Amino acid sequence: MLNSKYQITFGVYQDDLKNKIDFDFVRTMFKDETGEFETKTATIDLNVIVIKCYFFIENQIEFDITPTDIKSVQELNNLINFMKSISLRLGKQVTLCGQNQPEFPLIKIDHKNGIEKILTKKDAENLWNEFIKSN
Repeated sequence: MLNSKYQITFGVYQDDLKNKIDFDFVRTMFKDETGEFETKTATIDLNVIVIKCYFFIENQIEFDITPTDIKSVQELNNLINFMKSISLRLGKQVTLCGQNQPEFPLIKIDHKNGIEKILTKKDAENLWNEFIKSN
């Protein structure tokens, strides 16, 4: 789905970049137990938003964005639509959270269960207070 719907760059070095994700290569990366195999990433061009895709473990895909790329409601909607398409395709919840903060979800999309939740300021304050209490 990513290769067919989005503009992709896959690889590390300028001279070996491809315009689609090489999933055979990704499967080989997952099987590498030595840690010596070269890791490649994908970059997805979502108009103004650049999404970096990392393949660390087989059952979890990590996407990174730069929040300052989102400067308009339309750009936020583009990101949410991207998340919806991933959730729909995988049948799983997709969560946007701060870097290294999976316990602090900012946006949750779960197409299968009808969940589309964007954290409000009040939700964020409540979640943060709960987090502080538990640590």
